[in-house]
Amino acid sequence: MSGNTGSEEALSKCQQWLKDCDENHERCRQYLNSPLPSRVLDLGDAKANLCKDVKLHESAPSERASYTTLSYCWGGEKFITTTASTLSERKANIDWSELPAVFQDIVTFCRRIGVRYLWIDALCILQDSKDDWRKEASRMKDYYSNAYISLSAAKASRPSEGCYTGHLPWGYKSHTLRSPPKAKFPYAIHVRRTRYFERPPIHERAWCFQEHELPSRVLMFRGMELQWYCYEHAICECGNHEGAREETEDRLPREDFTTVQSHGDARLEWYRSIDEYTDRNLTVQSDILPALSGLAGKMAERHPGARYLAGLWEDTLISDLM
Repeated sequence: MSGNTGSEEALSKCQQWLKDCDENHERCRQYLNSPLPSRVLDLGDAKANLCKDVKLHESAPSERASYTTLSYCWGGEKFITTTASTLSERKANIDWSELPAVFQDIVTFCRRIGVRYLWIDALCILQDSKDDWRKEASRMKDYYSNAYISLSAAKASRPSEGCYTGHLPWGYKSHTLRSPPKAKFPYAIHVRRTRYFERPPIHERAWCFQEHELPSRVLMFRGMELQWYCYEHAICECGNHEGAREETEDRLPREDFTTVQSHGDARLEWYRSIDEYTDRNLTVQSDILPALSGLAGKMAERHPGARYLAGLWEDTLISDLM
C-alpha cells in the first residue's frame, strides 16, 4: 500500500486495473465510448492548464465519448453549483479556486488517467430548476451505467475535505506473509488491522447507493487506500479481498440485476438492495423514490414484463408488502 491515494504509486495501480479491465473484461469495456450526458465538465486535453481550462459543456444529442462520474457527500455545506443564472458563466469558464477540494482532486485525477469529460451533479444539473432536476434525475441510470468509470470520494464527509489520504496512521499498514520458496503449496496471506473496514461517510448517503451500484466499475478513494471493483474483479492496493464483503458492504466482484440468472435471483437482489438503501440517510425525504429510480430502471430492463409501483413490484406485491 502506498499510504497516499494521490501518489504516483497509487495512480500506477489504478492504471494497471483499468488496463486489465479494458483488455480482458468484455462486460466492462462496452462503455469506452458512450453517449454523453446533457452536460459534462470539459477538463481539456492533456495540455490543459492544471488550474484553468475547466468549463461546462452542453453535449449534442449524438455526441459520444468516454466520461467519468463522481459520487460524493454534499455534507450540508455551501459550494459552487450551476443555476439558470450562472449557466452561461460556467460554460465560459469555472474558476479553479471556487472548486472545493474533492472536485479539484477528481478533476486532476481524471486528467491523470486521460479522461476528458466528468459528470458532477452539482455542476451539471441546474440547481434552481425543478424541471431540469426532474429531467436529469430520470437519466441518472444511464449516466452512471454508461460511465467509463465512476469515482467515489468515499472518505470525505463533505466536498471541502478532499479525496486523498496523505499517510496511513501508525500500525495500519498491510503486511504480506508468503510461503517459503520451496513450499509444496505456495500461499500469500494479506494481513491488516480491521479498523480499515469502518463504514465510510459515503455509505451513509442514500443517493450514493445507486451511484455505486449502476456503473460497471467503481474506484473508491477510501480512508486507507484505493479500492476497485467491477463486474469481474475486485481488488485494493494491499491485495485482493473478495472475502471482505460483509465488512465493506461492497459486493466483490460486482453483482447486479443483469448478472443474476433467474427472475427469483433478481428479486432477491432487489430485496438486498432495498435493505441496504433504507439503512442510509436522505437530506430531503421526498428524494426517497428518485434516489432509487436508477436501480428500478435496471431491474425493469432485466425483466421487461415487471411493473414497478413506487418501490414495489406488481407481480410480487403481496410478498413485497410483508
